[in-house]
This record gives sequence, structure tokens and C-alpha cells, in this order.
Amino acid sequence: MSGKGEATRLILWLEAQVESRRAELGLSLGEASIKAGNSRGYLSRLFRDKNDIGIARFHRICDALGISTSERTSALARNDFPSLDEITELVARGATEAEIRAFEDHILVYAEPDDSDSTLRLVHMGSRSLAAQVISTRSPSVLQRAVDAFPDASRKKLLASYRVAAKGACIITIERLSAHLHGQPGVDELVYKRLLFPIASFDGAPGVGIYAIPVSNSARFITSSIEE
Repeated sequence: MSGKGEATRLILWLEAQVESRRAELGLSLGEASIKAGNSRGYLSRLFRDKNDIGIARFHRICDALGISTSERTSALARNDFPSLDEITELVARGATEAEIRAFEDHILVYAEPDDSDSTLRLVHMGSRSLAAQVISTRSPSVLQRAVDAFPDASRKKLLASYRVAAKGACIITIERLSAHLHGQPGVDELVYKRLLFPIASFDGAPGVGIYAIPVSNSARFITSSIEE
């Protein structure tokens, strides 16, 4: 866990779950800490100081106390912009289809491209995804037309990276995209971080998920004149 804000969110969530769980088990906080394999005062210090917990210890505590991390996933998904690290950690530890579904408002999903495809096929557009906010539309067809209109070189680059992701890789890149391709003629380019990750099944078929966040706040305030 790298960012202070995301670490604090994780600890606050864990604190609430531990308090609920130890009440059910009839444990003191010190006893709960020992049950989870820590020193007696560890959880007390953690919840007081909000220090970085480390994701391995977080899951060890949850497992020991019988706390479902799927609830953590749901809580995280309610944030406006979960961090890229948080999403990457979720994917890297093998997110279930239910967990991916918890984040579906934040992501795009394209069908897994095969070698003969000349463009990407959008199968899901999250209403809170960066693309939806930048384009100011929730219409998948608008985004599909934008991708279809990319120059050949750009589409080939996209397809190559999506094919790699579909085979099991997680890819994080910083993208600089000519803004007019997303319907923003008054802005030179959009700069954002993008995570591509494989999805074993989405509506019954394999796909590639995309989670993107703006590098700066400016991308959140771009307006669009696109009309369906």
C-alpha cells in the first residue's frame, strides 16, 4: 500500500470490521490482535496512528478474524476515484468476477481481441469511468465511434496492448491522447494513467478491463459538445 490516503481508507474500514467482529466473538481489542498473529497492542496502535498496514498483514488479519474482504471491495468501489494502486492490488491478487462487478461503474471492458481484429469492440462502459466523464456521455456507441476513428497506427498500438493484457498481463501506462479523438477540439491532449487487466469472464466471455485516472485534475473538468 503506497498512498497515505488509500492506507488510511483501508485502516478505517478494517477498524470498523474488527470492532464489529470482536464484539461478535467476545474479544478485547488486544485479544483480537493476538488472534490475528500480532502483538497485543498492534491493532490499538494501528487504529490510533493510521500507519501503513501492508496488504499481506491486512489479509492475514481479515482471514484470522473471519472478515470478508468482498465488503472492502464494495466500500472501495463507492469512492469517486479509487487509486490505481488499490485497483492493481485487487487485480494482482486474483479478483473474482463478483469483485470486478463491484467496480463496473469505474471501468471500460473490451472484448478480448483476436489476431484478425482491426478494431476493439466495447462491451461495457462504466458511468463513472474516466472516458464517460471526459466525453460527458454515457453512450457506448459514442466511445465506440471514437475508437473506430483512431488513425491506423493508433488502433494497431491499442490492439497490441489489449492482446497482451488478454493473455494475462497487467499493463500500466501513462497515455497522452490527442483530445480531438475523444471529441475535445479545444484541448490539445489528455494525459492519464491507464491500467489494462485481463477479465476471465464478463457477461460470459473473456475481456480486457480498463481503469484510468487523470494525471492532473484538469481532465476532470473538460467539457464536451458531443451529441448523440
